[in-house]
Amino acid sequence: MNKFFTTLLTLAALAVALPAGLADHCSSYNTSTAEFDAIPPYYVDNDLCQPGCIYSIWVYEETNGIEGLQRGDEFVDDTCHGLIEADTIIF
Repeated sequence: MNKFFTTLLTLAALAVALPAGLADHCSSYNTSTAEFDAIPPYYVDNDLCQPGCIYSIWVYEETNGIEGLQRGDEFVDDTCHGLIEADTIIF
């Protein structure tokens, strides 16, 4: 029975420590560099996605109140795994 409680306490400690460890690297967000800052508050970014397509143009609207482009799409995640809101994809 003692081994059971030791294992249980170890698992409980890991359950508490792992999310805290994951949050450490997310103390701040990233900002992507857009190829073209369109008329504010819009950003245009071009992702090369060879060989699947020739190019992939993304247009974002500044909607999260944080200066600069924060992407949260299938190619780039500047949102710290969803902890901050990404700018809105328009196209």
